[in-house]
Amino acid sequence: MKKIALVSIVSVLLVACDNEPVVSEPKQVVSKAVEAPQVEVVEKAGVKPAVKLSKVAQINQEIQRIEAIMKTKPTVKGWMLIGDAHMHLKRYKEAAGAYNDAYMLSGQAAEPRKKLKNAMYYVGLEKANGAH
Repeated sequence: MKKIALVSIVSVLLVACDNEPVVSEPKQVVSKAVEAPQVEVVEKAGVKPAVKLSKVAQINQEIQRIEAIMKTKPTVKGWMLIGDAHMHLKRYKEAAGAYNDAYMLSGQAAEPRKKLKNAMYYVGLEKANGAH
């Protein structure tokens, strides 16, 4: 189930920007932003960490690519997708920032506001539990 979710997020990110995926050699796909809790989840799920990290690295690469596009041509949909990807990776603070950008850009629409509130809830939980 988690594998399908990762693939679908990468697919959605690719479709949102109307670009073809950039394929590089696996040794070049390295993510410095992967945090230990994600590795623990991978190991508990019984998936090889190297396989999962490459998927996370792929998502990170797509997030960075779309964020670069959003700097010059921001869209509500783009920021919402970035927020959704960060939420999937349990990066709640980054998700809240993306949802906030979508919310402000949308003229304070209901859907970005709802997702922003949800992300902020998780940011609060992390702070209450002493994480980050």
